[in-house]
Amino acid sequence: MRKALQFAALFLLLVGLPAGSWYYLQKGLDYRLATMGQLTDHGDFKLLASSSTDEDYTPSVQVINFLAADPSEREQQGDLLAKLYEQFDKREDFQLITFWDSTAFSGLEGFRSKFGLEEEPQCTFQPLTGASWGQFVQTYEKENGLPVEYMALVDIEGNIRNFYTQKKEESVKDLVEHIALLLPMKKQDKPELRREIEK
Repeated sequence: MRKALQFAALFLLLVGLPAGSWYYLQKGLDYRLATMGQLTDHGDFKLLASSSTDEDYTPSVQVINFLAADPSEREQQGDLLAKLYEQFDKREDFQLITFWDSTAFSGLEGFRSKFGLEEEPQCTFQPLTGASWGQFVQTYEKENGLPVEYMALVDIEGNIRNFYTQKKEESVKDLVEHIALLLPMKKQDKPELRREIEK
């Protein structure tokens, strides 16, 4: 009986645990590949002037959107942007870029203050006409939605990878997953061996 238990324990250690680990690693890999398959390449994002000449410039994963003229829709956008910023605010390689039409909305500073979107450059706001934003969205996104409802995701290389509908919860969930997938893995500090302080 004792030998049988020892054999079972040895089998679990040598076969069961590695097989289980391989199974979960494979599932993770399959999920990552499936999620990556949802991201296409729409070409370079050229709506914003490049900042690559700035010495402090850090290539970043960018979420691009446009503020609605309608106050209630703009409030919903503010809530969403605040949640995205809160979730990824520790990452210097993540950036929210929001375009706004100054002829349709003049309370930008109050909007930024209300939703905690004042940190630069993570929260960048640039003036743009609604017509220019509509042309940008319709160039890449062929669904019959209003341009102001869309957000674009740009990878660290500056390529547009996908569009998302702000009013659809499932689309926003996909956006969050894709942001996390595109963000580079953080470099781990090399472990240091520290000698005990001699008394």
